[in-house]
Amino acid sequence: MKIEQFIVDGSETIRVALQKMNEGGQGFIAVYREVKVYGIITDGDVRRAILQGVDLGEEVSSIANTRFRYLEAFDRQKVEEIFAHTPVRHLPIIQEGRLVEVIFEEAFFLEEGESGNQQAVLDVPLVIMAGGRGTRLYPYTKVLPKALVPVHGRPIIEMIIDRFKEYAVNSVFISVNHKAGMIRAYFEDVQQEDIGIHFFQEDHPLGTAGALRLMKTSLDRDFFLSNCDILVKTDYREVLDFHRQNYFAITIVGALIHHRMPYGVCRIENGGTLIDLVEKQEHDYLVNTGMYVVSPRVLPLIPEGVALDMNELISLVQSAGQRVGVFPIPQNAWLDIGQLDNYNHLLEKE
Repeated sequence: MKIEQFIVDGSETIRVALQKMNEGGQGFIAVYREVKVYGIITDGDVRRAILQGVDLGEEVSSIANTRFRYLEAFDRQKVEEIFAHTPVRHLPIIQEGRLVEVIFEEAFFLEEGESGNQQAVLDVPLVIMAGGRGTRLYPYTKVLPKALVPVHGRPIIEMIIDRFKEYAVNSVFISVNHKAGMIRAYFEDVQQEDIGIHFFQEDHPLGTAGALRLMKTSLDRDFFLSNCDILVKTDYREVLDFHRQNYFAITIVGALIHHRMPYGVCRIENGGTLIDLVEKQEHDYLVNTGMYVVSPRVLPLIPEGVALDMNELISLVQSAGQRVGVFPIPQNAWLDIGQLDNYNHLLEKE
């Protein structure tokens, strides 16, 4: 572990710290001030800042948590107690004011041969939409349905299910249409332990939201909804808690994407007169990852047998006076293989 990858100076912007956090891949950064640890930030701190409308151009020290748990030396028993009895997932070891090590909950319990904190159990079903033709992934989807396109040697739909199995989700509903027989056959050959898989057949393409109408009588509580061509690495318990605590009808899991314009942008007025020239503008966007938490109270709003996409359902929900939320995650916590360029780039990295 190179400890420098988990350190940022407090005078840097939140945007820079988030980029470094993404590169580290652990959702943790120590914030330094005058060559000593001033505080820490986690992906949760950044999420709260985004939800509060904080400008990502502000200094990262402005959102740093200065009252955090740490150890001065590694103590196995203390580490186990902290991870088992507190929500802490990143435990820094600080000596003479300097960060010398970071203990991450998941890695710690894997080394111990244990499963870690047992609080993350979700008594909710998972719905996966696998009925699309996957035309953006041609030529791969000329042979395989999008849900069975492999990532690191395994179909992406199986990887989605495995992520939720970590949270003891034991009921999965899959909507199928295009090449439905191949998807059914795959799960007949590959046994999924401790989980029930149920298929719903679309007679014609119904869109992500339209297919939910088929499952109306099976979905009697909040459920996760995922496209079949994305992976999201985040704490699903936090997503569900966020959804319920705010009484949202739908919660969109949104990835924070930073875009830097590589060109100068000309602003003109009538007649072509230049107002100003802005060099290399930077913008941050929360984009829809294709994962949601949905309340069953929205299902009656879906017309029967009609194709309906999620953006259309969201409009119906808002028109009915119900609230829709957004749960932000870092860009590197989202893998989208639904675009051919993204998938080819992923294959090149293997």
